[in-house]
Amino acid sequence: MLLWEVTFGAFSIIFLSFDIVRSFFVLFICVWGYADYAVAQSQRLVINGLNQFSEKDAREVLKDHWTEIEKKGLTSSLADDAAFFLRIGLRQQGFVDADVMSRILSAGVLELKVEEGQPLVLGKIVFTGVDKLDESLLKESMVAEMRKRQSFLESSDNLPFVRSSIERGVRAIQGYVRYEGFLRAEAELVSIDPPDAKRRIDVHVNVSEGTQSLIRSVQTRGLEPILQRKLRNVGDPYVKRPVNVANTRAIQGECLRILNELGYFDTVVSIARGTPSPELIETEVDVIVNVDAGELYRLTSVHVEGGEALSDDFVVKRFKSMIGERYDPVEMRQVYRTLIQTGLYNDLELTPKPSGDGEMILDVKVEEAKFRQLGLYGGFGSFDGYILGTAYTNRNLFGTGRSLRSALEINGRGVHGEVNYLDRWFMDSEWQLGVKIHSSTREYDGYTKWEIGASASISYEISDHTALGFYGRFTHVNLTEESFVDVEIGPSSYQVQELGAVFTWDHREDLEPTGHGYFFELSLDYATSFLIGDVSLLKSQMRLAHYWKLPGDTELRVGMRAGVMHPLGGAKVIPVDLRFFNGGSQSIRSFPERELGPQDRRRHPIGGQFYTILNAEFIVPLQDSFSLAVFGDAGNLLADSSEYGFTEMHYAAGLGLRYDLPIGPLRVDYGFNLNRQRGEPKGTLHIGFGFAF
Repeated sequence: MLLWEVTFGAFSIIFLSFDIVRSFFVLFICVWGYADYAVAQSQRLVINGLNQFSEKDAREVLKDHWTEIEKKGLTSSLADDAAFFLRIGLRQQGFVDADVMSRILSAGVLELKVEEGQPLVLGKIVFTGVDKLDESLLKESMVAEMRKRQSFLESSDNLPFVRSSIERGVRAIQGYVRYEGFLRAEAELVSIDPPDAKRRIDVHVNVSEGTQSLIRSVQTRGLEPILQRKLRNVGDPYVKRPVNVANTRAIQGECLRILNELGYFDTVVSIARGTPSPELIETEVDVIVNVDAGELYRLTSVHVEGGEALSDDFVVKRFKSMIGERYDPVEMRQVYRTLIQTGLYNDLELTPKPSGDGEMILDVKVEEAKFRQLGLYGGFGSFDGYILGTAYTNRNLFGTGRSLRSALEINGRGVHGEVNYLDRWFMDSEWQLGVKIHSSTREYDGYTKWEIGASASISYEISDHTALGFYGRFTHVNLTEESFVDVEIGPSSYQVQELGAVFTWDHREDLEPTGHGYFFELSLDYATSFLIGDVSLLKSQMRLAHYWKLPGDTELRVGMRAGVMHPLGGAKVIPVDLRFFNGGSQSIRSFPERELGPQDRRRHPIGGQFYTILNAEFIVPLQDSFSLAVFGDAGNLLADSSEYGFTEMHYAAGLGLRYDLPIGPLRVDYGFNLNRQRGEPKGTLHIGFGFAF
């Protein structure tokens, strides 16, 4: 049996080889045949006498006519036509003295003999009557047509002189001047000078500008007061702009867009005053827009198409609060973004359809994504060392649209595992529920920490940019291999139960459209010893970041963070691993991770109760996905929260290299210690992923 399989496999390879050879042979014959055909065609049309005008351009001029010759056969009349078409093509390129003679040679070969002559080239364009307009723009408007005919010339300055193109250019000038608000302007070709020794021809154009009409204000009429207020600023971008068709149509379009977004789909907008015409002679024009809003549409139902694993009702429920209400595209786009962010759908197509009597039906076509995903990842960090991990995600748990994610990571300092459950619409409300169970072991300078815990959070998006969340956590901690000297580090085994709240104001998405984005977050934690807890403390942290897009695709980022904690009740010592730490790739980059601030005699970091971090970073793109970062950091870490302030500040400056990856930038930073104290490093190299702040 094995021998038969081997023999069959060998014959299969042989036959496959024959097929490959045969395919290459057929391809070679086809290519050779086509090349031979192309050569034969080129030999049937012979063009002699071309010097400046290329043969390729000449054949392009004759392409359509030569196709007709191929169909009907070469005759004397068709040969004369070919000479005529090439002569016209040459003259359109400025060869006004060009002549072409045709002759049919033996075997049906057509010869075209060309006498090019010297081409006429456009020289100076002299304008008269121009006062307010820019002559360079007038010239550019005039020669736009001629630039299409310059391929055979050496530079864009040597434009062919073709009288018909000159005349079209003059008409283009008149259109441009009227577009600039000179509604009664006229442009006239006054004279054409004889060619000079270099075959250059100067032309003279007179422009009668007249008065320029600019928009002084834009007023809308015909609306009830509430809608009038919605359109009160619609004309602001067009004030002091020329009165022309483009601007008046843009004003109409903006009125339509705003009212459509408010649910008015039968809106009619017309210009009652300020329509561009030669009869309009005012220098400042009040544009009056008549607006008939029409009927207000309300969303009555949602129809879903394309769903398989998820029920149509899952999508319909997301629009539940909108049904029966005024159609609101802004709210609809917010629902769209939320559904896409869940990862449940690759795409959703929302189509509002007015059904008459002020009713609106929303058609939703969905394309479901893959719900299950298994991933592996790896990397390296200057603090963690090697990083290896795996994660499994099911975004449609039990067909409910809820998500379950489990992950396991091993790195140079320990092992971490967690399971996360997410319900984006908890009990079909706008609240989001998250539950996490985790366990990890991790080595730090001075101790090893093992913990196991669980947490639950519930959050609500107040608007597109603001969110409020509440959470509770329980953690059991064991500290082993403790090697601190002469310091209080708290209990080595304890339990923490916490309650907290966090407020987020996130405008980072504004960075791309506006060039300006920012982020603010404030959190408050309360740990209590009530019931089974061993720790009582109050903790608060604040984060503020600002981002600017600058010229040359550069970017400036500025951030500030601060935190304070204080023990409550009779507790005097906060466990060492619950304290704040400072220094590292995402804080003060002149220090290794966690090594800024109080330490014991063995230089083990012992943390503190108050910290500040100030960061500034200027990003300069280099090439492809690489960019250079110039940064400055400042911050402190104080042992006692009662001594809060900006004392014992440390300062850093440095350079970094960024490489953009789909998961975030790969960062390599080196920070110099600007006010180095005894025993502190001169600087530190950091390697990591993600943004610094």
